[in-house]
Amino acid sequence: MKRSPVVAAITAAVLFTASPAAAQSPVSFGLGAGITLPTGDTKDVFDESGYHVQGMLGFGLPMLPVGLRVDLAYHAFNGEISEGDFTVKVDQRLFVANLNGIVKVPGMVVAAPYLIGGIGLYNNGGDVDGESVDSESDFGLNIGGGIKFNLAGFSTFLEARYHYIMDKEKGVAGDFNSTYIPITFGIMF
Repeated sequence: MKRSPVVAAITAAVLFTASPAAAQSPVSFGLGAGITLPTGDTKDVFDESGYHVQGMLGFGLPMLPVGLRVDLAYHAFNGEISEGDFTVKVDQRLFVANLNGIVKVPGMVVAAPYLIGGIGLYNNGGDVDGESVDSESDFGLNIGGGIKFNLAGFSTFLEARYHYIMDKEKGVAGDFNSTYIPITFGIMF
């Protein structure tokens, strides 16, 4: 039995729209965690890496190479500031809310690289020698990249981003630029 070109085109359209990429929802959510590496002036205080956990909400259409993602994250660092015989123990807690744009490399199916970057609000607080200090909120920027692994019904990702916090006030030691790089492994549904 011969099929007409119209029937073949309709069959192809149905199969295309039933593909896993087309079945994905335009809204996704996820969880991630990893290490946070202090850089620049932040590394002078926190010479060891910290950790972070985060939740994400993504928006995008499977056929478009761009999307948006909202991240809520918690970062923690421990360190010491020493000057002569005087040493102060510092524990920093950082709550972050970022709005990011994502640009995906088109044509990649299983392992898809992407670029990510955006703006955010960074709430910095913590303890100095066990005494709580007032928290301060500042705006900041982030940029980075990652790779997403598309699996059946969900995806995983590995990404690294550079964060720069625009501190409003000078620190005790003068100008202090807060920068760090979180390396995150996560899962998106």
